[in-house]
Amino acid sequence: MNNVLALTMEYMPSFDLGIKEPLLKLKNSGYINLRYMRNREASSKDIDWCDILVCCRFSHFYELEIVEYAFSRNKYIVYFLDDDLINIPPLIRSNGIFRQQRTQKTIRKIMSYSDCLWSSSQLIIDRYGYIFSQNAHIQAVSLLLDKTKNIPQQNKDKITIGFSGGIGHAEYIDYLLSDVLVEIEEIYKEQVYFEFFGAKPSLINRLSKVKYIPMTKDYDEYKAAMMSLSWDIGLAPLESNYFTACKYHNKFLEYASRYMAGIYSDVPPFNLVVKNEVNGLLCDNNPISWKNTIIKLIENKDLRYNIINNANEYLRQNNTEEEIEKQLINQIPFNRKISINNSIAIYNLPKKNYRITNKKYIKYIYIILYEFENYQMHIALCNIVRRIFNKINRLIYGK
Repeated sequence: MNNVLALTMEYMPSFDLGIKEPLLKLKNSGYINLRYMRNREASSKDIDWCDILVCCRFSHFYELEIVEYAFSRNKYIVYFLDDDLINIPPLIRSNGIFRQQRTQKTIRKIMSYSDCLWSSSQLIIDRYGYIFSQNAHIQAVSLLLDKTKNIPQQNKDKITIGFSGGIGHAEYIDYLLSDVLVEIEEIYKEQVYFEFFGAKPSLINRLSKVKYIPMTKDYDEYKAAMMSLSWDIGLAPLESNYFTACKYHNKFLEYASRYMAGIYSDVPPFNLVVKNEVNGLLCDNNPISWKNTIIKLIENKDLRYNIINNANEYLRQNNTEEEIEKQLINQIPFNRKISINNSIAIYNLPKKNYRITNKKYIKYIYIILYEFENYQMHIALCNIVRRIFNKINRLIYGK
């Protein structure tokens, strides 16, 4: 039985849904021994303990240290990536960090040390899979799926239309749907009601029958909030660009699992899984198309029911814990003898042994720095501290 160590900068949905929950399933099924923690909590003893190291979205110099150490100990390294961190658009908040040449070089170097690329996006595998000796295209677990399959009746007098998503979506919702939803409210008056979970677009101020639910960083709270929602229609507008095409269809999983008929932008990743008028509605990214599509779904309860039923059935066939467990076992050697192949690494890898800077005083400083909400400030401060630590190491160890 292999020992698996899963590391992340912070406990976030990418880690909780993409890595932790599937690996806990493998642990409970007796396939692996598992430890998971924040990367700043990891020590050389944790790396020495594991046979397989799973890295969630590593991009930081300290994370490169960890991977270098694991490489020097001949560990099987799995790099998990659910966003194309090397091609983040300029308008995204963290763009300044990931567009830095140093950060991109660090990401590529981490990739070169790794044995397996684990991603929910086939496009990411197509772009970066050549760097790795193995690739694993793994679907996501639908943790909100109702095992009872009690599809609600579609004979309600009031139709609730909702959107769930991060705060970064607010601007695009305003651009695409502001006038649309105001018109929908004027047409249907008391028949429609709106809810926004997470993103808070300014159009909320233009609607009279609307509720806003603040986003929570805790996944258990997020899950409980999603389970409590009773929407008839879920909206999923998404820009079309090189970056968003690599995202996973999380909104489809959430809406389908909670018996919501979804309307999705007709762009990847949604149009890779949604069949129009079968398990969802696909919509061009213009206000007229969205208005007509929403009206169509409001007025056709049979279409809503069929979409909900088909989408929910899709999840039961493709996104259950049991199905994801099979995919993991088949594509990543969690329960098999590990074969290490570093021959395709694209960098000249150093021969020296690495040590992780995990002295107590260093770890405490890292913990403080990680609390900074301004991530660019965090990076700048960590770079300063790194140079100080290098000098300390030279004084202590003579190198």
